[in-house]
Amino acid sequence: MVLLKDELCWSTDDISYLKSNSRQRNKDSVREWLGADYSNKLLNWNKADWKLYQHFNQTFTKKVTLIL
Repeated sequence: MVLLKDELCWSTDDISYLKSNSRQRNKDSVREWLGADYSNKLLNWNKADWKLYQHFNQTFTKKVTLIL
């Protein structure tokens, strides 16, 4: 997200969207916290976001590799 922010000249507010520490501490994972059905629905609904994330994650990894 930081790379996307820099590439698109966005501010930090443009990429801030999750409430910090919003889950209960005794849950091991989001899937357990939300339940498998709801987690699968979220993955399906956010498929485009996930693809965008994967693209920029790969781009970021390539840029870091070039720097190192």
